[in-house]
Amino acid sequence: YVYENEGIHVGWHSDSWVGPCCDNNYTEVYGRNGDQYYVHDNDAVEVNGEWYHDRYLHDNDIVMINRGAYDGEYAHIDDTTCDPDTGDVWHINDTHEDAPHNRVTEDA
Repeated sequence: YVYENEGIHVGWHSDSWVGPCCDNNYTEVYGRNGDQYYVHDNDAVEVNGEWYHDRYLHDNDIVMINRGAYDGEYAHIDDTTCDPDTGDVWHINDTHEDAPHNRVTEDA
């Protein structure tokens, strides 16, 4: 007989329960509207040591980088820059000369 306190409640509404045999496959995340709850590891994205529900990244200002050395990684919007001409998202630590924050303009 398994007691309810030996597992965890999972999902945005915490309406599902996972027993102790499987609860190590779940991660506590920030999700919709910044709420915290558990989701399956496959639905969790790590950014700067914090975990986020992949369905609600926009609620937490998390974006996917699609250019440069950090391509395919996720970052907080404050750690990125967007190319106004292409819409490409770069990490602010990217040293590539094509990154918008590294371009030298003729006005400079």
